[in-house]
Amino acid sequence: MKPYQQRVLEEKADLDAKLEKLLAFLEEGCLETSKLDGLLLCWQATVMRQYSDVLKLRIEQFGRDSK
Repeated sequence: MKPYQQRVLEEKADLDAKLEKLLAFLEEGCLETSKLDGLLLCWQATVMRQYSDVLKLRIEQFGRDSK
């Protein structure tokens, strides 16, 4: 595995861990946040999920790129 590929794997793992924590926070109801902050956090979770999906697609290409 090339160094940049390892970095992408680590980046996705870190991102997914952060996303999991954010989603858990949102499920708790994030009572201490304002309505606007809650909406922004939901938007952030959506963007993080999309970013994770892009990284997943990149990782799937790693095996195909070497052929």
